[in-house]
Amino acid sequence: MMRILTTILACVMAMSAWAQRWSYGFEAGVGGMLPAGGLHSFVKGEVPFGGAFEVDYGGLRFKAGAHYGQPSLKVRNPFGLFDEKGRDLQLNRSGSASHVTVRALLGYSVLRSDAVSITPLAGMVYHRLGWSVNDLEWGVNDDGHDVFIVTESHDVSLGSVSWQVALDVDIKVHSRFVDNHRYTSSVRITPHIGGARFKGGMPSAVSGTYYGITLSYSGLFSKIY
Repeated sequence: MMRILTTILACVMAMSAWAQRWSYGFEAGVGGMLPAGGLHSFVKGEVPFGGAFEVDYGGLRFKAGAHYGQPSLKVRNPFGLFDEKGRDLQLNRSGSASHVTVRALLGYSVLRSDAVSITPLAGMVYHRLGWSVNDLEWGVNDDGHDVFIVTESHDVSLGSVSWQVALDVDIKVHSRFVDNHRYTSSVRITPHIGGARFKGGMPSAVSGTYYGITLSYSGLFSKIY
């Protein structure tokens, strides 16, 4: 009987120690992204905002989240639609697009202390650019000048799946106890670099790199017993 009780106690203690290695939480913030390479001639920089959920086990970290921004478009007729006279048959309805990024990253904390933690991460990112365009039809007015009318307005979008690497630098500012958990608040600074390649119906693909940095609030729950 004593052996059975000892085994049960050892299992409970092992499960408790295993549970204490898990943490979970979220981040929410705003940042900046600058396109480089071929992307630089297609869109301008942007100020995206968003957040992510994360799960940590020991030093491992997995996080998944999304951000939204509105970059300005640099190309008026990105799909290259022209008539036989070289006149535009399609133009952007507005000067900006919606840009949604969804990312899933895995990393490992190389430094963890009571004040600061540093976690390099790498993974996949999905980009979606969406905006509205006007389809045009050309004619001649009474003065003999070329004029156009808008025949239809509709939405278009481009998607890309690519890589991303990032670095979470957490500066811990506050910690308190909630039931049997410790809740830690941190200021998180995350520089990141990622690729993108958009093609869709454009004459040629547009590819390049996004450089960015995000300033976030991070909240993390960890079990203490």
